[in-house]
Amino acid sequence: MTDRGKAQEILNRSDNKPGRSDSKLSRYNILVAEDEYVNRAYFNIILGKHNYNVIEAENGSIAFDIFKSGQKIDLVIMDLKMPVMDGWEATRLIRAHDSRIRIIIISAYGLNGEKQRALDAGADMVMPKPVKPDKLLSAISRYL
Repeated sequence: MTDRGKAQEILNRSDNKPGRSDSKLSRYNILVAEDEYVNRAYFNIILGKHNYNVIEAENGSIAFDIFKSGQKIDLVIMDLKMPVMDGWEATRLIRAHDSRIRIIIISAYGLNGEKQRALDAGADMVMPKPVKPDKLLSAISRYL
């Protein structure tokens, strides 16, 4: 299946997974671009408990396809190192598509050069992995 097909499948499927909030109750949709399933599940649990609707993408290409599909996205959480399309390129494309969207990079790559590269690509904030729930929620509330 192509990334575009995967993006459409994600948009069409039900949000009845554990940790997800009901999109009718959620005020905000957060796109989480992360290739590691365990990390996506972690974000789902944290964000779902706080009534955010999580939309998952397993790589930057799928994230960009979802973003440009017209789905309401209020904030993006982006990993940097992903297959198919990395977080730097996905951030550049999303930022070019919408200059107002808030993008938080969360990555295990904590070197200053990587942080600056992410900010240059259009990220609003860069946070190191592992991210503590309170720090993540504080960063999100700063932008939403």
